Amino acid sequence: MPAERCIRVLVADDHSVVRTGIRRALEPHGDIEVIDEAAGGGEVLAHAALPIADVLLLDMNMPDTDVLRLIPECRARAPRLRILVFTMQPEDAYAVAALRAGAIGFLGKDHPMDDLVDAVRRVGRGGSYVSERLAAQLLEAPAVTSALPHETLSARERQIFDRVVRGASPSDIAGELDIAPSSVATYLRRIREKVGVESTFELVQYAFRRRLVS
Repeated sequence: MPAERCIRVLVADDHSVVRTGIRRALEPHGDIEVIDEAAGGGEVLAHAALPIADVLLLDMNMPDTDVLRLIPECRARAPRLRILVFTMQPEDAYAVAALRAGAIGFLGKDHPMDDLVDAVRRVGRGGSYVSERLAAQLLEAPAVTSALPHETLSARERQIFDRVVRGASPSDIAGELDIAPSSVATYLRRIREKVGVESTFELVQYAFRRRLVS
């Protein structure tokens, strides 16, 4: 019986040190091969056009990239590509949106690397993956038929939402994300419209009611 083919992984993260760390964690395992790396959405889509990778290991937070739009676009270009989100963003705030967008698995970077290896194997062999912690949260959550307001936000809007409800000023956000203050103002207007509030104070209240911030 022939040996099972290696799972070919494309690592997409805007930090080179993170990509290197992931490569070093995965490559010692004989059944996993990191075939390439990508630092942004354009590189990810270029790879997706080539039927090479089995698994796209994708960070949620990449500059100039709306990952929640990138996921379905990748799936459209490469239907066989299986997307595993591996991110610092909180599982309870981002996982549902990522899975609805078309990801097959979701894992926070606060988990040990052994969990990442397990996740890549499961997704690469045709299964799906969420952590035990996230699975328990999903089971305990009440069933819903439509997305909650904050789950409709784009990845960039979520970045700004998270920072605003934790007390960051628009100028701080503009500097941190390297975008114009006017762009932050536009994003905040869209966020308030989607969430259904009229002020930043009400936005913070919404986040605390939904336990999106402590």
